[in-house]
Amino acid sequence: MYKLAKRDRQFIERWRGVYPAEMRWYAAMTRFGTERAVCRTMLARFGGNGIAETMLPEVTPRELLFPCYVFIHCRMSDPIYMEWAACDGVVSVLGRAWRIPTALEDREIQHLRAILAGPERPEVIVPCRVGRPVVVTRGILQGLRGRILETSATHYKIETQFSFLNNMTAITVAVPRGDVRAVDGH
Repeated sequence: MYKLAKRDRQFIERWRGVYPAEMRWYAAMTRFGTERAVCRTMLARFGGNGIAETMLPEVTPRELLFPCYVFIHCRMSDPIYMEWAACDGVVSVLGRAWRIPTALEDREIQHLRAILAGPERPEVIVPCRVGRPVVVTRGILQGLRGRILETSATHYKIETQFSFLNNMTAITVAVPRGDVRAVDGH
C-alpha cells in the first residue's frame, strides 16, 4: 500500500479547501464527448454566481484542440469544486490532491486564446526531447535513425552512428522538425 510522507500529509491538510479569493482559471479532465455537457451543467448551476465563463479550446466548431479538457474561470469554492468533481463525465479536477485544484496562469490562457484566434490552425504534437531516439520520415534522409542533440524552432540536430565507425564517433545532421518522428517505446 502507498503511504504519503509526513511532509505531503501536512501539505494536504494545510491546503485542502483553501482557494484563492480572486477569479482564476482551472481545468478538469472529462470523458471523451462529455466536454460540452460539463460546461453547460456548470454554467447552469453556477453561472453568474462564482463562474464567470467556461472554455473549450476549439480548432473548428466540431474539433477541440484538447479533447477531454474543460476550463472554468471562477472564484473557486467548495460548492463549485464538489459539483464539478461530481459532474457526470468529469474524471478529475486537475490539481495537487482532492480539493486542492491547480490554478492556471492567466498568461497561459491569454496565449491559448491568441493561438486559437491566429490564422494558422494549431495542433497538439508530442515534443521530441534532447536524447530521444528518432527516425527521419521523409526526404533524402528517410529512414535515418539517431537521437536528438539540439532543437530549434525549425530543425532538430540529430546524432547518428554508422557501423563502420568506432563507437566513439558519430555524425550530426540538421533535419526539419516535420520530417522527424520519435521512435515508439521511448
